[in-house]
Amino acid sequence: MKELKKIFAVCFSMVMILTLCVGCGSSDAPAPEASMEAFCQLLIKHDVQSMKELGINTKDAKETLEAYESETKSSLKKSFQSADVSVTNADINKVYTAIDEAMKNLEYTVSVTKSDDKQATIKVETQTLDYVNIIKKAKSTTVDSLKSEHIETKEDAKNLFITNICKGFENYKPNDEKQSKSFVFTKQNVKTGSDKVSLYFPESASKFGNELIRFVINQ
Repeated sequence: MKELKKIFAVCFSMVMILTLCVGCGSSDAPAPEASMEAFCQLLIKHDVQSMKELGINTKDAKETLEAYESETKSSLKKSFQSADVSVTNADINKVYTAIDEAMKNLEYTVSVTKSDDKQATIKVETQTLDYVNIIKKAKSTTVDSLKSEHIETKEDAKNLFITNICKGFENYKPNDEKQSKSFVFTKQNVKTGSDKVSLYFPESASKFGNELIRFVINQ
C-alpha cells in the first residue's frame, strides 16, 4: 500500500529555553559532570530535578522539557505526513509515549576527560535506541499482516502500523555495549529566571541538545 511504502526517520529538533549570558563563571561553579548529568536527565530521562539542583529556575527547566516534547511530536507528525500516513494527535501521543518510555530505560555514564577553570571535555557513554530499525521492523510487520489479517482500509492499516511502532519501542532491549561521545562545556554565567548561576554549559544549548539526542537514537 502506498501509505506504508515510505520509512520515516525523525530528526529531533531541539528548542531550548535556557538563556545563556556571556561572561566568565565564578569559582564556585558545580563540577562539569553535574551539568552533563542534568542535561542527560532532562533529555534522556525527561526529569527536571537535576536541572533544578544546578540552580536552574524550575519554570525554565519545565519549559525546556515542554518545548522538547512539542518539537518531537511536531517532527513525528511531519514524518508520518511525508510517508502519506494520516495520523491524529492521539496517534502521535501514543508513539511519543512509547519513545519516551524506551528512552528512560537507557543506561548511561558521564565522566570528565579534561577540565580547567574555563572549559571541560565531558564524555557520555550510553546505551542507544535503535530508532530507525524499530520503525523499519514495524513497517515490515504491518505489511506482512495486511493480507493475513484481511486489513483493507487505510485507517485499519494505519492503526496497525501505529500499534506495531509502539510495540517496537515498548519491547526494545538496548544492547549492553555502550557508545561514547565527547562534548565541550565552557564555564559561564547562565541567566535563569531573574538570577544568574555559574555553570559549565554548552556554548549552544540547542545545538548540543540536538547532537545528544541524535547520538542516543543512532542518527
